Formats: sequence, structure tokens, C-alpha cells
Amino acid sequence: MKLPAQWHTLAEREKNIVLLGGGLLIIILIYFLLISPFMDAISDLQNQLQTNRQIISWLQPAAQKIQRYNEQGYHLPKIDTGNFYDKINNSLQAAQLHSFITRITPVNDQQVAIVFNAVPFDAVMEWLTSLWLNTAAQVKQATIIRLNAPGLVSFTLILTLP
Repeated sequence: MKLPAQWHTLAEREKNIVLLGGGLLIIILIYFLLISPFMDAISDLQNQLQTNRQIISWLQPAAQKIQRYNEQGYHLPKIDTGNFYDKINNSLQAAQLHSFITRITPVNDQQVAIVFNAVPFDAVMEWLTSLWLNTAAQVKQATIIRLNAPGLVSFTLILTLP
């Protein structure tokens, strides 16, 4: 029996129950397939907006500080793209630290291992700061051993380019 034929065989009360059930089913489907995902998306966007507002309020002081630094003449370092090993050698000679080196070995194109013996700690820190400003070199690994003489250390470094 086909559906229209079955519909006509139903009593009036049964037709009302089927219509009511079908209407409820359509309302439930509309809610779960359209309204609920839409409301969830709105809630997610509101949470994301709140998070972004918190990030902006957190970054605002940093942006103001950067603006003040720029106005005072501070700028990001200009990175030299020459041979990293040569740059390290030249900077060591300029800082007069070459005489303290027991070994300097290129690990690869972007890493150099350096071993200092009985070197003034402050001089190495100043040299590392200067090297970072000129080449953006970073200390990948460092081993520092304090010696008996004041201010002198044995220093093993692995420097890398970011």
C-alpha cells in the first residue's frame, strides 16, 4: 500500500498524531542541524573575540615600549649574512679574545663550537652580545667552569644562527 492510500485509511485522531509527530520531528531536525551549530559557532567566536581582546591588552604595553625605543633611536640589529665561521673569527680578534681560544671548530654552515681557557667572563659576555647584535647568533649550548682566579672561566660554546 502506498503512503497516500495509507493516509486516507487513518482515523482523524491518528492523522493529528502523525502530523504533530512530523512537525516535532521537523522542529527537532531544524534545531539540531541548523540552530544548534549556529549558536555553537557564535559562542566560539565570542570566546575567540574575548581571547583576542586579552592578547591585545597584554601586547599594548609592549607595543608602546617598542614605539618609545624606536623614538629613542633603538632598532633591531641588522643581520650580517656572510660566512658565520669567518664572522666569529673576525669578531673574536676584534674583541681580543682569540688568544684565549684552545679550539674553534665549525660544526656545519650555521654552527660553530668554541672552547676558551682562562678567559675573562665579562669579556666573553660583551663579545657574545656584540656577536648577537651583528649576526643574530644564539648560544645553543654552553658549559662554564669557574677557575680559581677571580673573573676567569673556562668556556665551551656552541653558537648557531637562528
